[in-house]
Amino acid sequence: AVAGELQLPASATQQTAVVTSPAVSKQVRVTADRIEYFQATDVYEADGSVVIVQGTMRLTSDHATLFALSGTLLANGHVTLTGRGSELNAERLELNVNTEAGVAADGRLFVTRSNTLFTGRLMQRFSEDHYRIKDGAFTNCDAQKGEVPAWRFTFKDADLMSGDQVSTRDAWLCI
Repeated sequence: AVAGELQLPASATQQTAVVTSPAVSKQVRVTADRIEYFQATDVYEADGSVVIVQGTMRLTSDHATLFALSGTLLANGHVTLTGRGSELNAERLELNVNTEAGVAADGRLFVTRSNTLFTGRLMQRFSEDHYRIKDGAFTNCDAQKGEVPAWRFTFKDADLMSGDQVSTRDAWLCI
């Protein structure tokens, strides 16, 4: 079986790789300005305007590396991960494309259903709906990007089950 294929449309400046490795549970489509495939290690390196789509998950970043054998995806630079009802922004993200579990550094998570914004130094993603966040804050008070909301909770540690509950440790209400 072919681990992946590179496609370069004659009229396009971007490249696309479709990863269909047996180790990857669902097909992964990678599009970027430049994609390099290392057959010996089954690794894809993507640079420039990277877009990765797998099912309902969509990731954009400046650079990404997909290790097809393990399903590990490393994304760096202006990372945005969207899925059913949430958007995660971070400078760096490590994600397993098979389990959807991962870790984001300096993250910002917006949960659409509850209009809630979470920020944190470190965000562990256990699934699309379950996160653990370190050294962060959350609010559902509307504020424009860059503005301080009228109220927010800050915390050392939070466990989020999206739509259900938030448990915090060392939390403070800031008004």
